[in-house]
Amino acid sequence: MIKCKIYVNSLYSTKEMWFHKLVTIRDMGGLCYASENLFSVCLKFETVIKPHLNKNSTHFVNNQVIERLKCNILKTFLNSNVFDSISEHSKDQAPAFNHRVHLIKTIIDKYTTVRLHSAYKNNPEIKKLSKRQKRNKLNLFEGV
Repeated sequence: MIKCKIYVNSLYSTKEMWFHKLVTIRDMGGLCYASENLFSVCLKFETVIKPHLNKNSTHFVNNQVIERLKCNILKTFLNSNVFDSISEHSKDQAPAFNHRVHLIKTIIDKYTTVRLHSAYKNNPEIKKLSKRQKRNKLNLFEGV
């Protein structure tokens, strides 16, 4: 979504950090390491969305709540020092086209999609077999 090479390069880390333990174990030469700024945005959003997911275990958070959470997180990062190393590049742009804001917003959007998908997939109440799956198993093993 963001084509600015400066900001895309700010998402990756060149050195190994403490939160790269799982990536290091799984890496066979092709995985990318997240930057500290990317990790801090995802961690902050995780701390905000986790209570909502725990509270609404049977019914997931609706779109209005998700959008409100995204806006609140974005507000907290606008005046912070996240992606501060590339702030000089941000000063050359109009506020409406600020790549830093778009980058943080994109990170939040992608993380939300992945996190909600994971929460929905791992919910034990939803893992029940559908009628079609039950009938398929009955048909397959009927003659045995």
